[in-house]
Amino acid sequence: MDAEIDIYGTPSQVQPPLPDSYQRLVHVDLKGAPPKIDYLLKILPLFKEWGATGLLVEYEDTFPFSRDLQIISKREECYSLGDIASLQQAAKGLSLEYIPLIQTFGHLEFVLKHAQFHSLREDPEDARSVCPSNPDSLKLVQSMLDQVLEYHPEVKYFHIGADEVWMKRRCQKCIERIQETFHGKPSGLFLSHVKAVLGYLQERCPNIRPIMWDDMLRGADCGVVKDSNLGDMVDVMVWNYLDTMASFNMTTPQKVWQLYGSVFKNVWIASAFKGAFGPTLFLTPELEHIRNQELWVNELQRAVPKQLDFKGIVFTGWQRYTHQTVLCELLPVGLPSLAFCLETFIQGYFKEEIHQAVSQKLGFPELLDLEIQTSMPISEMPVDVPMGTFPGSAMYMCARQLAMLQSSKEGQQFFKLPNQSAFLTEAEEASVSAEKACLMLPALTDSEMGPVLSLLARATRLKTRAQEALSEVYHPPTINEWLELCIMPLIKHLERRLAETKEQNQ
Repeated sequence: MDAEIDIYGTPSQVQPPLPDSYQRLVHVDLKGAPPKIDYLLKILPLFKEWGATGLLVEYEDTFPFSRDLQIISKREECYSLGDIASLQQAAKGLSLEYIPLIQTFGHLEFVLKHAQFHSLREDPEDARSVCPSNPDSLKLVQSMLDQVLEYHPEVKYFHIGADEVWMKRRCQKCIERIQETFHGKPSGLFLSHVKAVLGYLQERCPNIRPIMWDDMLRGADCGVVKDSNLGDMVDVMVWNYLDTMASFNMTTPQKVWQLYGSVFKNVWIASAFKGAFGPTLFLTPELEHIRNQELWVNELQRAVPKQLDFKGIVFTGWQRYTHQTVLCELLPVGLPSLAFCLETFIQGYFKEEIHQAVSQKLGFPELLDLEIQTSMPISEMPVDVPMGTFPGSAMYMCARQLAMLQSSKEGQQFFKLPNQSAFLTEAEEASVSAEKACLMLPALTDSEMGPVLSLLARATRLKTRAQEALSEVYHPPTINEWLELCIMPLIKHLERRLAETKEQNQ
């Protein structure tokens, strides 16, 4: 009974909106580990079956940009125009709303890393944001919008990003504009660029309603935001991925909602089904994401001003925190979480009936355990674990088995989980690896040799299974990156321990 109390939530005092009265979008983040198009087409019907009404598709460098923008498209994993047309057609056939997302201010590393666009950086040493005072920045954004809009002729909404526009250093021209034009208020500079983007989008496609993330408005000068008339031009999308009431309320306090209620007509919200609790995670913590849905249900009833028209929710599934960080949980690994999150939000809270129904929908023969058991001896671990039947379930089970190996009694004893920064460059990674290699570890005792060999054998077999599972969904660059990031450190560490023991015993 105690376990039930820990796992299942409690109903909200007021029921959530009717399931058919708002949009439920699944965020398909393609800026890392873009799946093969065949796999995406397989899972769209599942999204519909689980309660989704649309997609928010973030292309980044997987869109086939052409002409002067051709260089920014990823070479090996870029989708073709035919792929994108097929994806839109499949979504239309399922009555799923299709909303493209193209970043227009920050998170432009995939563009600004290229030499020909360096001059558009706000900070010459930082590839994250364009300079809003350089007129060529807006021309770049307009060119990106033109190409994406050309191949999305039927969309009703378009997401312009505009989140996390972090500027450690500003150029001299921006500093002067903030002081002279915006009376010392940086939010004025931010809004001027956003409004220029929105103005162009409105002029080019007057029937499309733009959407933008909200986080850069939370700390902005209230007067500047209220005077901007931003609500006439765009819908705001408020994101909060946290799983405790204290942290959730701190991120979106009541004063933020009061500001949005005075500026905007429509509001969207964004929860997360994966990619929000650590940039190097490989297994999705489903319960944390379920809690996030419950908190959003409560927030809609408690805090969101009634004058705001609630348009819908996006279940975000981040694949990288930024273009330059490592992979977090892969899409197939996050699909069970997505199914649980959709149903939890629709019902208002997580309960045993949802746990049972979703486990069955995913094809598991019994209730899916939402927590990994730790400190279990490898000898007691099952060799074959019953898999689900959803596309990609083999990769999901590989991630679970890897988590079990790392958290096993032997895994904790012989393999310390790496405190890996998601932002390390390849050169820094090589330096760290070289430094570790110089440290001589003590020889294994006779009683330790067996467990290490057993752990290595399990990890090696898991690598083979993971390669097969990954190849069903991904292209070689993603397969190699995931293996090198998640499994090979364990294998290499164990092989090193064995080699050093052999050397010391000679």
